[in-house]
Amino acid sequence: MYYQATKKDQLLFDEQRLSSVTLESPSQLEVDYKIINVVAMGVLTLVEASIDLAKIEAVIPVKHPNYFPCVMFKVDGVSILVFKNGKIILTAIKDPSLIPDLKVAIQEILAAAGIKYTKFTIEIQNLVAMTNLHHRINLEMTCLTLENCLYEPEQFPAAIVKKYNGQRGVFLIFGNSKIIYLGCNSLTHLDTTINALVKELYETGLVE
Repeated sequence: MYYQATKKDQLLFDEQRLSSVTLESPSQLEVDYKIINVVAMGVLTLVEASIDLAKIEAVIPVKHPNYFPCVMFKVDGVSILVFKNGKIILTAIKDPSLIPDLKVAIQEILAAAGIKYTKFTIEIQNLVAMTNLHHRINLEMTCLTLENCLYEPEQFPAAIVKKYNGQRGVFLIFGNSKIIYLGCNSLTHLDTTINALVKELYETGLVE
């Protein structure tokens, strides 16, 4: 069931917002957030038609995920999936700055396995970040105030905001002050979008 506020609820909220005093200045607000997961995709331009995965298995311990034509191994805690067609998926990256080092490590493994290619690129596909405002957030009024916002407390304990300011990704806003942003693939957009959302939450009096 969607939350729908009555006119009385809206008037009460407006009175509370006008009478509240907020220590933070939204115009000078800088959000402290942490990137908790990065998913990246690599693409090999192969010399041959496909990768012989047995060659990789011969040089490093691997796992064989069910139903997928790939092998999986780990480098510094990051899961690497190499597919026959030359696609490579990197998951559980905690810091985007580690990607160049991971690329070098993968290149060394491919070289040891005798896998030949002419080009190897890696791009970020998904960033997951989290911030904590340390103040409760009024989710009912957040749903009424923000565009593309859905809040169904009987189904999920967070307000869901899609395509905030037209940007890719989804925000999960929890009433206990935590906000998670996922689906963004740009570090620049990640920073500007999180800051813009939090600023709007403060400016509209949604942070209690």
